[in-house]
Amino acid sequence: MAILRQSRLCRNLEEKELLNLMEQEGTVRTYSRGERIFQETDRPDSVYMLLNGSVIIAKETFSGKRILLAQLENPGALFGEVYAFMEKASYDMYVEALTQVSVLIMSSRIFTDREENSLSRKLRENLLEVFDGKAYNMNQKL
Repeated sequence: MAILRQSRLCRNLEEKELLNLMEQEGTVRTYSRGERIFQETDRPDSVYMLLNGSVIIAKETFSGKRILLAQLENPGALFGEVYAFMEKASYDMYVEALTQVSVLIMSSRIFTDREENSLSRKLRENLLEVFDGKAYNMNQKL
């Protein structure tokens, strides 16, 4: 729970909303080293939060070469979040556990649900801030 409280995604969530996110809207899953959390052929329907461990985000070329896009190690880091809004049939990358990891898997439905409840609204607003931060950081690298 401490990781959720400190994450930008869960900023300003009440304790009962955090519990709801963990127990009702999300699933915590542990992956072994080398196990893929999602693959390029999977349908994007979730947003993932790294709780512990380390993952890589990578892509396979047609010749089978692996292109490393990113490595995530910070608890609370999100991945797959952009796909919640893209309506793509599949991912164009995969995420693999570098160590044993625990991940909170949240259905993208909670971010796109038109039913106006407090948790969905707060998560959407917070996710926009996450997108803003990532876009800003990317611009700083240019």
